[in-house]
Amino acid sequence: MTTTFGDPDLAAKVDAMTQEELNELPFGVLKLDGEGRIIGYNRLEEQIAGLDYSNYLSHNFFTEIAPCMDNPFFRGRFENGIAQGNLAMDFEFESDLDPRAEHIRVRMLNASEPNAYWIFIKRL
Repeated sequence: MTTTFGDPDLAAKVDAMTQEELNELPFGVLKLDGEGRIIGYNRLEEQIAGLDYSNYLSHNFFTEIAPCMDNPFFRGRFENGIAQGNLAMDFEFESDLDPRAEHIRVRMLNASEPNAYWIFIKRL
């Protein structure tokens, strides 16, 4: 199954993937709960972040991992999409505070399981 960052069925396809398949994707993948805690990830996102995410499961992505994204533009969109009952965001983001987020494209989508959300990150 071919999956691209812009695929209109990206969330459904990723929901059906094994961890090995997630690790083969050419973009970063994070799975967060509604509070922003990390519940899943792929190898590329781990490599780019320079972290062993297994040590950060259940940690808050916004406050503990990527504080440059803990703002209304990024985290605010995540929280607003959840509050509206349909997280479906696609935007570009730049950070002068963190070279790992210097210029990225982000997609945020609902996962199939309750209280789970995908964040896909493509470096530009």
